[in-house]
Amino acid sequence: MKNTRFSQTKGCQKYKNLQKDSRVALSIVDPQNPYRYLEVRGRMIRIEEDEDVRFINPMAKKYMGVWTLILITVLVMSAW
Repeated sequence: MKNTRFSQTKGCQKYKNLQKDSRVALSIVDPQNPYRYLEVRGRMIRIEEDEDVRFINPMAKKYMGVWTLILITVLVMSAW
């Protein structure tokens, strides 16, 4: 299985918690059927700085219609 990437600012509690405990769980719920969902569990394997915002900018443009200037950190997790 490939790694999953997600973004997090360093000031958030989630980022601080992952520094202490690398376990991660992601869940995605089907908006049409709340009983249908996908859950992925794994561990954070590394933290990458996104100084040139190559990771977050395309997502911000696609889902929000704007480019972001926020410096974020990319967390890479490997699923079990």
